[in-house]
Amino acid sequence: MVNKKETESNVIGEYANLTKWSNYSSNEPYTMPSAERKQALTLMKEIYSNQKLAPELINRLSKFSIEFFPYNGSSAISWKYIASTDNKSRGFSCINTSGQDVGIYPTYYVVLFNQDENAVVNIDYSMSSFTKETKALNDQLNNTALNQQEIVNTRIHAEFKTLIESKTRSQLSFGELMDTIDLAMKSLKF
Repeated sequence: MVNKKETESNVIGEYANLTKWSNYSSNEPYTMPSAERKQALTLMKEIYSNQKLAPELINRLSKFSIEFFPYNGSSAISWKYIASTDNKSRGFSCINTSGQDVGIYPTYYVVLFNQDENAVVNIDYSMSSFTKETKALNDQLNNTALNQQEIVNTRIHAEFKTLIESKTRSQLSFGELMDTIDLAMKSLKF
């Protein structure tokens, strides 16, 4: 049902037989509850049908996390619609900015749904927290009093979002990497 290849913290996943996946219930950590799985699948089908990511869909996407969604959807930024070259697989990309710790730890996600195969293929790639865009912001957490870390963390995440959304990909130190991942996913064929 789920095949994943992990390299350090990067994952390529294939969710085959989504009907079975959406009805599967598990108490395992880092898995979605069954009710959320059904909603997630419905949302992926809407993106597939609409062939765009309207703000309302982005708002709904940001409520999901884990499995083929960002680890923390509410902190994801730079949501974009993406489709394979043959247009048979469609979905989204985004940058998740946080994990379990304070600081900015960007992970780039690309998720494609193929209606004919009833499958989702995703890749999430953890980018270095030492890129020029993140290092200076994360350094602000050094020597910050423990009771001030959450305030500083919230501020640097807002600054990172503004920075990312105010630049083109070619202006980002990791922009070419995201473009390469997009090209690989766009060439996907079942």
